[in-house]
Amino acid sequence: MIGIVSGMVMQRNRHNVAEIIIYPEKEIKNAKYFKEDGLFKELDLHKADNGAYILGGIPTGGPYSVNIDGKTYTDIYVGDVWLLGGQSNMEGVGELTSEDIKMKAEDHIRAFYMDDEWGAAELIRMHDLWNAKDKVHRKLLPDVPPPAGPRVRCVGPGLFFAQKMYDYEQVPQGVICCAHGGTSMDQWSPEGRDLGGDESLYGAMYRRFVHNGSRVKGMFWYQGCSDASPELSEVFEEKMINFVSCVRRDFGENLPFVQVQISRLAAVGDENADKSWTKIREVQRTLHEKIKGLDTVYTISYELSDPIHVSSNSQKVIGRNAAELMYGLIHGYDAKSCLPGIRLDSIKMKMNSHEPLWTDIVVTFSNLHGKLKAEPSAMGFELVSGGRKLGDFIYNVSLIEETAIVRVNMSIDFILQNDVHIAYGYGLNPRCNITDEEGYSIPAFGPVKLSYDE
Repeated sequence: MIGIVSGMVMQRNRHNVAEIIIYPEKEIKNAKYFKEDGLFKELDLHKADNGAYILGGIPTGGPYSVNIDGKTYTDIYVGDVWLLGGQSNMEGVGELTSEDIKMKAEDHIRAFYMDDEWGAAELIRMHDLWNAKDKVHRKLLPDVPPPAGPRVRCVGPGLFFAQKMYDYEQVPQGVICCAHGGTSMDQWSPEGRDLGGDESLYGAMYRRFVHNGSRVKGMFWYQGCSDASPELSEVFEEKMINFVSCVRRDFGENLPFVQVQISRLAAVGDENADKSWTKIREVQRTLHEKIKGLDTVYTISYELSDPIHVSSNSQKVIGRNAAELMYGLIHGYDAKSCLPGIRLDSIKMKMNSHEPLWTDIVVTFSNLHGKLKAEPSAMGFELVSGGRKLGDFIYNVSLIEETAIVRVNMSIDFILQNDVHIAYGYGLNPRCNITDEEGYSIPAFGPVKLSYDE
């Protein structure tokens, strides 16, 4: 039977009872669920036009057993279910820490693993591509051997996201693992939905969704590095807008969508690489202005565990931040002190009070938890003109509450005459370290043209 699996988390509806879609091979005669005390109740079943049934009535919590015409499904939970998609930083390549190794799996925080089995969520099992049921994942790994021995580079943000969502909601949480490293937006094309899991990443995600009741609460997405080229970055915004639209068509109308802005790549680059990575980040930063019900986690100030993958400690912060944004999208940003993603509020120039040939660029942010901070001193701002970095004209950055004052060895006239722009996190491998007091990174932004209002 498609739509119900032992060990699963069933998505709840607004009445806090399960509501999923199942596809039996024949008409259902008898269906009931067993509570922990052994007593049973009849399931709510409503037949749909296409031969499917809407199954409901099981309260949030678990574990339950469900019996449909003599077949029993065990370890069933009811709560919220989330899709995890994107490439390697969602798949998880951060190196396990001693804290990660000691972390115990919890039954109420569950994962639908790549082998089509549910279980208590564990980092070492999430996104194990070599054991994926959907053949598309093996086709994308033709020359990559499976790890020799236990996986040690397997930390993504999904588990930490689910843990924080449990803290907020206090109902079981389930994540459906769908990500695959090194994949582009073209490889995630929604046109592949009906190709199934052997040919399409989107098709694999859709199959797993239907296999688990065709109901989820939202999507957590981390992708963009594979589209950071001169050609692909120019069409990235168009593809993302289409992707989110199709996700909402196929997985749930108005589905809340939290994405992650890409970080950096420690490699020898050139102007094209700088521009492409910057373009992707800027599209991601402003996407909430174009798509309602979407918000963004920022990562440019976080440490890496290798040249492109954020560390385990960084993934913990990303997961926590994503949960806050998701909870705010669903319940409103006043709920439980949740704030939207950090926003670039304004950029203003003023003449330095000590020297007229110097300029103070005042950059203000909003939606901060507390004030801006950086240790030992703030890094990450860059001046750009004609698509090129201008060099070391920044001699000091002061952080005061929600404001960064960037002091530069340029006059206002020089800035205006030379079309100077400012950016934070510009290029392939910028060194940035500014966060708020919760540890959330400010967004990489720009380049933004500098102007002056007397």
